Amino acid sequence: GPSRAMSPAEKEGYPPQARPAQGATSADAAADASVGGRRTDAGGDPSDHETLQSAVTAALRKELLSLWSDMDPASISVALVDLIAAHLAPPLLLRLLDTASKRLPALLRGVGPSSSLPEIAARSVHGCGSPKSHGELLDELRGFLGSHDLLAELPEARAALKRDVAAKLQMSHPWQRWLCGGCALLLPIGTVLGLCTTLAPAFMAAGTLANGGAAAGGRVGEDSDGDAGQPDKDEPPQAGAPQNLAAARRYRRRIFALEQELIARERAEKERVAHEKKERDQVNQRLMIVNLLLEAKLKARSEELRCAGQQTVEAQRSLDDVRGQLADRQKEVTQLRYQVGQDTSVRQDALMREQEHSRALLRTAARESVMRQRNLRRAEKLRRCAEGGEAAAELIRDETPDSEQVNLLIEQIEAEFEAHVSRRKEMQESVVRDFEERIDRKRCEYREVCNKLQEVTAQCSYQKEVRSMEGMGLSS
Repeated sequence: GPSRAMSPAEKEGYPPQARPAQGATSADAAADASVGGRRTDAGGDPSDHETLQSAVTAALRKELLSLWSDMDPASISVALVDLIAAHLAPPLLLRLLDTASKRLPALLRGVGPSSSLPEIAARSVHGCGSPKSHGELLDELRGFLGSHDLLAELPEARAALKRDVAAKLQMSHPWQRWLCGGCALLLPIGTVLGLCTTLAPAFMAAGTLANGGAAAGGRVGEDSDGDAGQPDKDEPPQAGAPQNLAAARRYRRRIFALEQELIARERAEKERVAHEKKERDQVNQRLMIVNLLLEAKLKARSEELRCAGQQTVEAQRSLDDVRGQLADRQKEVTQLRYQVGQDTSVRQDALMREQEHSRALLRTAARESVMRQRNLRRAEKLRRCAEGGEAAAELIRDETPDSEQVNLLIEQIEAEFEAHVSRRKEMQESVVRDFEERIDRKRCEYREVCNKLQEVTAQCSYQKEVRSMEGMGLSS
């Protein structure tokens, strides 16, 4: 196609569509401070540090703080970010140096994590190097960081982060997916651009300082002299010019890196979505199980409450019935007590009347016996008087018996009768007790004889079995 003039972004190594938009995100805004990737915010330039290791750690720390502040600013913790950066920065720097050394071996010869960095005033926009080398290094770093898992092949670092960081964060924090969930840690595009624009000048400055300032200055002079013989940058270059071919190669590499990054991010997004779906399914399954358990428990409790209510109603009814029956029984007992009292009084009255009647009978019998004896004596006296043995005057002088003497005699007879009855009763009771004692002794003797008989029977049966077994053994 027709040739066109290269834009300043293309000269710096940016594809036109890959130029970070100003104000897009906090990380993009931090990356767009200058052409060489220098940060202008206070205290945030990692190249202010003395070594390349400290520069990478500071840059990674700042990007992680920016990511956390965008996700959840209320829970941000600088101490936890420092721990994460301390675990991730050393292996990341080694891999970045390996990747950059393959692209620019001459420039980064002898550069390591402990390589020193020059002062800020002594650095150029491109880290004391040529813009071409700076652009190539930017492309290489972007392509690597765009699809690189920071926790890949680092089980010790993952375990340390899970122990020291994940335990202090809430389980709803988004970083828990790669802290303790096993997911890949892929940086967003804005964070990748910020890191690349910050670390590329630092790498080039460290390489220039490590390889000697004079030689680097000579190479820079050669690049500038070579640029002097070329057409003016403001003039459109001819078709097939070396600048267009190099830019096309860079664009193709950049497109390939972006495609790889897109594929990796799509894969990571699918894995994240699948993981989240799996977690949601597991949570929903657990919730369903808990719901079923709670429903079963609720049904059981409801059934228990219903049965308890029925039992309470039945118990209340039975209690009312028992109270009614108790009231009826109390009424019957009161009536029976009244009747028993009446019967007792009647029996006592009857007993007293019977005793009086028996006493009257005894008195009558005593009087009859006394009158019979008196009549017999009188008849005997009259017979003697008739025979002339005694005078009639003696018969007349015979006094009639006194009623008091008769009563005393009756009482004496009653006392003797009661004493006789009591003695007979005591004799009868003693005879009954003696008979019961003899019966008890006979029962004990009968039990002992039965026990002995059972023992003898068991012994005889055992002996019979033994004899039968001995006979069977002899016969066999």
